[in-house]
Amino acid sequence: VPQRYAKNPVLGRWVNRQRSDYKQFLKGNTSYGGITKEKIRLLNNIGFEWSSRTRGRDTWDGQYEEIMSYAKKFGNARVPIKFQANPSLGNWVSTQRISYKKFLNGNTSCGIVKRKIQLLNNIGFEWNITSLVSWDDRYEELVIYAKEFGNARVPSRFPENPGLGTWVIVQRRRYKKKLIGNTSCGIQTRIQLLNNIGFEWNIRGSSGSTCQNV
Repeated sequence: VPQRYAKNPVLGRWVNRQRSDYKQFLKGNTSYGGITKEKIRLLNNIGFEWSSRTRGRDTWDGQYEEIMSYAKKFGNARVPIKFQANPSLGNWVSTQRISYKKFLNGNTSCGIVKRKIQLLNNIGFEWNITSLVSWDDRYEELVIYAKEFGNARVPSRFPENPGLGTWVIVQRRRYKKKLIGNTSCGIQTRIQLLNNIGFEWNIRGSSGSTCQNV
């Protein structure tokens, strides 16, 4: 909300006051303006930005657009922490992972909310960089699964290999993007490999047939 919000000037002044009070809160002045941890949590839950100077690419949504562009170009959302082409994006992805860990531990004032988590999940963002596995490695795991079980229908919740269950979901999601014209989603060159082992792109309405002539 702009500080000078013509449609609702009172709201504009109010958000400016929250930011001022928050700065005092961070300095240890907890009695300033009446802002509390609970109020901070409520504002974080709706993605409130505490710095009014963040604009364009520096905002969360701006950085999300940057990582979407990265994913389209490279076929994944694994932005290196030290990404020379866009250092701020590398720092941003690191911050998201840190915030997510806090979120899982019950810290709802960490700045990340369910909406943001879902948006990042939608592009295959990997929250744990210490266990990153390449596409080829996951494909080999799927081949082994198909040989053992006679099909490539890995459950989304596969206790023996949770990462593989998540991976097959991501492949189907990217395939759907290709069908609606997004040919840069990073999977078009891999579809045939998955077809070769009988991978089913639509597990809800499948009768055992695979997707051909893509």
